[in-house]
Formats: sequence, structure tokens, C-alpha cells
Amino acid sequence: MKNLNYVVNLVQMDMRDFSSHNVPFILQYCIHAYKSELRFKADKSVKVAYLKPNSVNNAPFPCDYEYYTKVAINWGGQYITLTRNDNIPLQRKFDDCGNPDLPDIIVNERLLDPFLYSYGYYYAPHYRNGQYVGEMYSMGGGYNEAGYFREDWEMRQFQFYNIPQDEVVVEYVADEAASGDTMIPFAAVEPIRQYALWQMVEHDRRVPVYDRQRAQDRYRFALANYSYIVWTWTAEDYMDACYATTKSGPKR
Repeated sequence: MKNLNYVVNLVQMDMRDFSSHNVPFILQYCIHAYKSELRFKADKSVKVAYLKPNSVNNAPFPCDYEYYTKVAINWGGQYITLTRNDNIPLQRKFDDCGNPDLPDIIVNERLLDPFLYSYGYYYAPHYRNGQYVGEMYSMGGGYNEAGYFREDWEMRQFQFYNIPQDEVVVEYVADEAASGDTMIPFAAVEPIRQYALWQMVEHDRRVPVYDRQRAQDRYRFALANYSYIVWTWTAEDYMDACYATTKSGPKR
């Protein structure tokens, strides 16, 4: 088993390009080949991210973000979930000098009042800075004074409002195929590699048509070899089929 970062390194070796400039492009081509060309099933998992909002209370989505399950802040050692409010305005206002127009933050001193919160949630176990974080409990939100948030899908970021802290904890569903750590069979390395090489020259007008065609032919040849490896009937498959029919068949 290899990961997509291994394929990216191979493509860079073939291109004699050891800079980090083309890494995002190559990785995206590898992800596309993994999902669309080879049609691997993209697994989902639950992760926890610690976000740092900027001066206008925006924080970018994690790169593998699909949708959130919990959003909370740490107030005095106790986590309190925020409330989603799609009516809050997106902070994109600037003053005459070009500086962001910051809203006033109203901090409620009764945030830790236990009578305000009668229920809560547990976060998924995760690691932070190499340390294992187990059952992290968060008190419920609703109409609370801890703050509000909104998803800005156009900019792929969170918009927060009236939060008294500079760190937000987000539990979300992640797309495992959206990062270079996705594990793939070793037989799938070559077709994904050839697909990325083909796409890198396919959209470059400086590359002659003949070289583009050769890159496409190499990808098709690698894809055919991969299909042969995957779909070839082996002796192990035959024995498994015979064993399954023998054991599950009717006996006299």
C-alpha cells in the first residue's frame, strides 16, 4: 500500500521538478484519477480541527472538509457549542483606509452559568499536537451568548460572530480522498502516475501534440494493465468460490 503523496513524488521525479510550486496541481490530478478514473470509493471519517479566526472572525475550512457536526469554543476550560445562524452578514466590509471594519464583541459574563446549559455533546476522539484527546465534552448551545457561526461556501470558510475566544473547535466529516495521505493499492500507482503526467502536458500549449498523444497512450496502457491485474481470475479466487459453494450448498 502506498499513498497519493508517493505518487506525487514519482511524478515530480519524472518531470525533474523538485519545487513545491506544482505539488497542489499534481495532487489534484491524482485525486481526480483516484475518484473518477479508477473509481475508488472515497471513505469518510470524522475529524476534529482547531481553527484560529482572523481579525474579521473568518476561519478557512479544513482541506478535506465536507460538513460540520459540532462547532464550539473553549471558555474557562469548558467547551460550549455555537449556534448556526445563516442570517448573520458575511464580514467583507472595509473602511476608507482599507482596514477591515470590525464588529463590536459583547462578552457575557454568565457564560459559565450551569443553569444556562442543561445538555451537551461528546466530541470524537482525536490527536492534538501528538497528544490523544479522548471524550471531550461540550455543553449545548441553542440561543446562547457564546456566539454564532455561518458557512461561507463561496470562500470556503466559517464566518463567526460575537465569539469571545480566538480558538474554535470544529468536529466535521472529512473526505479521505482529498489529501495526499489517502492509501491506495500498489497496482494503482502506475495508472494514477501516468494520468497526472498526461494532464500536466495536456493543458500546456508549449508541449507538441505528439508528446501529448504519447502521454495519453502511456496512461491508457497503464490503465489496461491495472484492469488486467484487478480482474484476472486467480487460483485463490477459484478456491474461495469452490469453498463457498461447498460449505453453503445443501447436504444429504
